[in-house]
Amino acid sequence: MRHGPLFIATLLLIAPLAARAEDDRKGGPRPNGSGPGFRGENDRGPGPGGPGGFGGFGRRGGGDWDDDDQRRWDKVKEGFTAFSEQNTPNFARFALSKFGLKGFDEAMKRGSGFHRRMAKRYVELVDLKERASELHPIKLKQMQVEDAEVGILHQIREAKQSNDAAKVEELKQQLRGKAQEHVQARLDEREYRIKELASSIEKERKKLADDRSNPAALIDARVGELENFGRPHKGRDKGESKGGDNKNGTDKPDDGKGR
Repeated sequence: MRHGPLFIATLLLIAPLAARAEDDRKGGPRPNGSGPGFRGENDRGPGPGGPGGFGGFGRRGGGDWDDDDQRRWDKVKEGFTAFSEQNTPNFARFALSKFGLKGFDEAMKRGSGFHRRMAKRYVELVDLKERASELHPIKLKQMQVEDAEVGILHQIREAKQSNDAAKVEELKQQLRGKAQEHVQARLDEREYRIKELASSIEKERKKLADDRSNPAALIDARVGELENFGRPHKGRDKGESKGGDNKNGTDKPDDGKGR
């Protein structure tokens, strides 16, 4: 496979696809849903390609990768290649075909933000699937569509190099269709999150109503907290230390032999 400038350009376009993985755990999309969705929702400002555009990497580097991320990745990474080949074939072809999972893993250990963000996104999908979350098919659809968009962009670049104007126009129409699918998936995600918030609010309202109907129970609980404030733990009211009162760690008199 020839890895020329065209390959590199397409790979760079793929990189921002994963920037949203960690953001989805921290609150989901921006309120206005702006941007084509290639950048993370909490990225700081537009990249060279404009707000949410193709040119921006968003956060650079992988400094937010912690031990918990590594543990979760190690647990599920064996399925990553098969998942990518099935759901994100363009990513699999450009990022995994040459060096495989081992090379991907090594790049992560070196601190590659691109590889770590892709790994996080996969881990989140696995987690959503295990929890049978209604959000899983929505997030999977987004990932599939974004990969297809990148594939079409790659074809458009090739068609432009060949001066095939008719092909370029045809591909642009395909790209618009995928963009429509992506927008719908993002709207579906926002609708899901609103439903989740509404459910949480309803639970809080019910709890508030229950508490208002029986304030005496809350008062009793509060008084109990105040009475117990600063009191030694049970079993230590008489000045007992955790290992016994004496240096030998028991309640027996110390025999002075230092045992």
